[in-house]
Amino acid sequence: MSMNPQDWVAGLVTLALWTWLIDRESVIFEFVQYLYIGLSFAYSIALNYADYLRPVLGKIGAGQLEYIIPIVLGLMIYARYTKRLDFLGRWSLSFFVGYGAGYVLAFTPAVFLGQLSGSFFHLWGKGGSLNNWILFLLLLASIVYFFFTVNRNNGFIKHTSALGRYAIMVFLGATFGATILYRYSLLFGRVYFVFHNWLHFV
Repeated sequence: MSMNPQDWVAGLVTLALWTWLIDRESVIFEFVQYLYIGLSFAYSIALNYADYLRPVLGKIGAGQLEYIIPIVLGLMIYARYTKRLDFLGRWSLSFFVGYGAGYVLAFTPAVFLGQLSGSFFHLWGKGGSLNNWILFLLLLASIVYFFFTVNRNNGFIKHTSALGRYAIMVFLGATFGATILYRYSLLFGRVYFVFHNWLHFV
């Protein structure tokens, strides 16, 4: 067995989590689950304070009062817990969503442009194929599915929208399947850790 204390902690916690497979109401599993959640929250709070809040408070103390604005906007989110002031939380959240979308488009457009450029297919000539035509038509049908300002009873719109809905469902199903396979890879990784790194059985 490994003599590393970190391997022992990780191995015992892994076995504790696996007790859920034996008893769905396992006290050991619930304890480790809440411990993990608590440690994650504590780490995130400490990290955000050290990396963001403390430097900002230092700048405010140095006279840069404009940094009070983002702090106020952040605190406004908690107004959603008060019924009379919940609109302030919506204002703050809408600002952050709008700013985030604008920031991505202005300064990190690679993700957005990658998705956009990935929707351009070679339909004729070199590189053209039946698969590209199918993907292109399904893309158009998926876009038509989100046309809510047109008459949905129109024959062409109705059938194209239905095709787009099926295409979206197939995509979501494939994504879900990929997520399940990813979870299996995580499971295999933990099993390998327990039997190889910790217990040295293999």
